[in-house]
Order: sequence, then structure tokens, then C-alpha cells
Amino acid sequence: MCRPCVTGSFNSEPGSAECIPCEEGMNCTDTEDGGPTAAAGFFRLRKDSGDFMYAKCDPPELCTGGNACIGVNTGILCQQCPVGHSAMGWGTLELDERGLCQECPSQLMSAFWILCMVV
Repeated sequence: MCRPCVTGSFNSEPGSAECIPCEEGMNCTDTEDGGPTAAAGFFRLRKDSGDFMYAKCDPPELCTGGNACIGVNTGILCQQCPVGHSAMGWGTLELDERGLCQECPSQLMSAFWILCMVV
């Protein structure tokens, strides 16, 4: 018998009466490919078994939910930058920018900084 799942649970197979409790990282109000999408701060990965796992993004602000990334960040856990961009590393003083891809400085600016370091 079909019935909707209560809040905080989901149904992995349409038409099934079994509801599965939501776990940390799941957005059970939205499903895709038989499983909940990732909540903000998490990234959904498929295991070899076909099941899903929900990994915490670091920092969580990089993952905006549903495997979408902030800004131009891409890839698994939103840790990759496109060509011409670089991520702010752990050494940055701006915690809200850690891991965020930003456009690389021009070659002229890079040459200037290298020259300043040599002198």
C-alpha cells in the first residue's frame, strides 16, 4: 500500500511502503535517483554498492546543497577550481574565503610579486 513518508524519512523505491529515516547530510524533502539529495554543507557520493553516502564538505560553505557548489568551485566536495582560478588555502586569515576559488592574478602582477621577493 502506497503512503507518503513522514517528515524526516524517505522512500527509495516508488510504490514501496517502507520509509527510511533521514541521516545527517540528507535533504529528505528532495529526492533524485532513488535517494535524498545532499543538504547544504554536504556532498552526495555513490558507493560501489549503488547506495549513497553523504560526506561533509570542508569548509561546509562550499557545498550549497544538491551537489551544487558556491561560486565557480566544482568537483567532488566542491574542492576543485576551473582553469585560471585558485583556492584560498588554510593559511588565509579570512575564514569565510577558505577553499573558495578566486581568479588568479595576472602574469604581470605575479612577476611583480616574484621580483619583490627576490629584492
